[in-house]
Amino acid sequence: MTRRQAKTKQPYEGWQRIVDAISDEYQRANGVPCPWGNKLAFRRLDELVRGNPKWTADDWIRCVRNRFASEDISPAEAPEAFVRFLPRYVAGPLDRFHLPKQAPPAQEGTPEYFAKFTKPTVITEGEREDMRRLEEKWRARSAGQKG
Repeated sequence: MTRRQAKTKQPYEGWQRIVDAISDEYQRANGVPCPWGNKLAFRRLDELVRGNPKWTADDWIRCVRNRFASEDISPAEAPEAFVRFLPRYVAGPLDRFHLPKQAPPAQEGTPEYFAKFTKPTVITEGEREDMRRLEEKWRARSAGQKG
């Protein structure tokens, strides 16, 4: 075995499927082929995939699809710019504020609909006592400044 052969890495099992998913989604979003012009995109993708050995090709493809379904992206961005951020899309598409896209709105009259108007807050007795003390100090200062 030559030195060059020893340095050559074995391709990741689902490598071509991941690259094809990126190419397909890019083409679908932009109407032109994906610009795989330089090796930087492949190197970054390779580092990412090999750095997360427990993720399957399907996990990576889901990230790619979720990225292109997100509102927080520029669909024409070249692969070398976005491949390193693919893991942020594993849970689903993101909105324009980089937060998970919300589920469709609940129907009026359902518990889910009313839940968005109520935010239950749990305050311990110690926190309540601290709030009372702070309020008393504030009132005392306010009363002292007025007089």
